[in-house]
Amino acid sequence: MTARVPFASLGLGAVIVAVGACLTFAGGMPSFTSTLSLPFVFLVWPFSCPVWVFPIVCVVIFIAWTFPYSERSEESKRTLYLAGLSGAFSIAYFVYGYGYAVAYQSFGYFLAVSVAGMALLLLTFAILLRARKKKHRDMRVLGSAFFFCWLFWLAFPYMGELP
Repeated sequence: MTARVPFASLGLGAVIVAVGACLTFAGGMPSFTSTLSLPFVFLVWPFSCPVWVFPIVCVVIFIAWTFPYSERSEESKRTLYLAGLSGAFSIAYFVYGYGYAVAYQSFGYFLAVSVAGMALLLLTFAILLRARKKKHRDMRVLGSAFFFCWLFWLAFPYMGELP
């Protein structure tokens, strides 16, 4: 028996991830909405790719991560582990980058990005834990979408001096 592919939740998830990926470079300079996240910096600047490639790569990574789509998939468990590990690295990154953020951006930028990042990560955890408890496939895909939105937008914002 084949599993039903959750096209609606995958489509909504792809839009959420693409919006988060676009927000990371929308302003061109680091700001609350345009964080120039490290995934963007590492994927676009070294390869001189056009910026429109970044949201496409992010959506492809999201769709590949959420596979398989069966009811018994352990994808929410994988995403919870990855979110915990990424969250720990993000906290360490914020602690290490505090001085750079205050010196080159502002304390308000640091505070706004860190609070928004924590709020989105907590929302992700809440959705994923509820999806695991209810064994709800569409909610699981939505939780993964919010995780990848956080990862590509707010998890590792650029806090230093621009080149």
